[in-house]
Amino acid sequence: MKYRIDTHILENEHWWGGVVDDAWQMPLSARSEYRLDLTKNMTYNQGASLFLSDKGRYIRCEKGFVISFSHGEIAAEAEEEIVLYEKGGTLRGAYLHASAAYFPPDGKYPDETMFRVPQYCTWIELLNEQTEENILSYAESILEGGMPAGEIIIDGGWQTDYGDWTFHPAKFRDPKGMIEKLHAMGFKVIMWIVPYISPDSKNFLALEKAGGMIRRPDGEVYLLKWWEGWSASLDFTNPSDVEWFYRQTDRLMKEYGVDGFKQDGGDARFLLGDYRCKDGDANRQSEMYALSALRFPFNELRACFNCGGRGIAQRITDRHHSWDVVEGVGSLVPNSCLQGLLGYPFVCPDMAGGGLSGDFFGKKPEDFDTELFIRSAQASSMMPMMQLSYSFWRKFDKNTADICIRYTLWHAKLHGYMMECVKNAAATGEPIVRNMSYAFNCYPECKDQFALGEKYLVAPVIVKGARSRVVKFPEGRWKRLSDGKIFTGGEREVDAALDELPAFEKLL
Repeated sequence: MKYRIDTHILENEHWWGGVVDDAWQMPLSARSEYRLDLTKNMTYNQGASLFLSDKGRYIRCEKGFVISFSHGEIAAEAEEEIVLYEKGGTLRGAYLHASAAYFPPDGKYPDETMFRVPQYCTWIELLNEQTEENILSYAESILEGGMPAGEIIIDGGWQTDYGDWTFHPAKFRDPKGMIEKLHAMGFKVIMWIVPYISPDSKNFLALEKAGGMIRRPDGEVYLLKWWEGWSASLDFTNPSDVEWFYRQTDRLMKEYGVDGFKQDGGDARFLLGDYRCKDGDANRQSEMYALSALRFPFNELRACFNCGGRGIAQRITDRHHSWDVVEGVGSLVPNSCLQGLLGYPFVCPDMAGGGLSGDFFGKKPEDFDTELFIRSAQASSMMPMMQLSYSFWRKFDKNTADICIRYTLWHAKLHGYMMECVKNAAATGEPIVRNMSYAFNCYPECKDQFALGEKYLVAPVIVKGARSRVVKFPEGRWKRLSDGKIFTGGEREVDAALDELPAFEKLL
């Protein structure tokens, strides 16, 4: 590596950064042993070559770096210059300086509907049965269940083939009519799409002849392996490939009335071995794919690199139907907080109850943990976006359904304040979901509660069977939303019945 910095971890200093998937290991301190190679983001979620500390310091590189925390020391190496900034004072001060210097906000944010009402994704609900009949039935059940119409995401399986973005004729008799019906119900319609091209699809040969797609060193088309098998990939560092992609999306919007796109895939981790992008490496490809979403007011990304400050909705990668703090409901708070610290404020937690298809295939409603669905819905209800899929409103018992619906409606009720936070984030770059150190400069080790903007303290229950929890209150006076009881600074045991989300409003 051409450039290197070394620095000593200060007394009581805590660091956050790198990749969202590692949030469970944060904060890092003098006791930590940690190494991350970000020359290629090998995770399924957002990343950035940025680490920040609550002593007002940060380490940042324009491209990926290798960084290690060991024996109280930090070492970072890269092919480009690495910046060590040390004058921020606090975590918030460090973040604001880094944001202004390297990823200033573009002033944009996704369509207000994405924050105002829940997003309904068909993936877990329908899995491989993405058909016109099933999608309309799902939408009708949402309204019949007392839920508000919002964004409906038609997930993978609607298309004829990867790269052939036409509705599968055996599944959709009248796709334009279906979308018109969904619009009439009050839904916005978002389509799942990926940058991959099946080698046997009708568009592969045309793209190949035009010089498109990522290539091998010998000039042949490069094939990568992703979760659906082997495919070629559009090269988003190549303007002609981007233009081709937009021709497909524009056609879907003009001919069928599609409102936007869930852009899945684009992971740098799938580009292995010898490949050639027109202008950059795997991280650059992932970055440019994410930036292509700025064309659409309704957008959603899951994988990207160094895209901070942009008006793009960033979803946490698929969570297990579990209480696990690494990949289950216990990860929602730390992962969402780290998204914000990496410059991605428009946080979308994964679907309530989990979004990993393997946890749902072949299962019946009685196979699932309804308590987990409730606690997951509660945690998501006070985040910028709330995404649902599995239809708890028609598959679970009345008590479970009523509690989940109640928090869905609570999320919608927060719309006015949420949009204040969204507009502030678009203008200033500040996170909406904030960890305790960022918001209050205290409790840096706390991973299970967060501040929603400047006004609310939220402490979800993420332990199965718990009916109370310890809340760490910053200095000041805090009013519990459920009954108006006042709490002051310090650690307090608070009740948390199954139907209650511990949440508090800051009193001036």
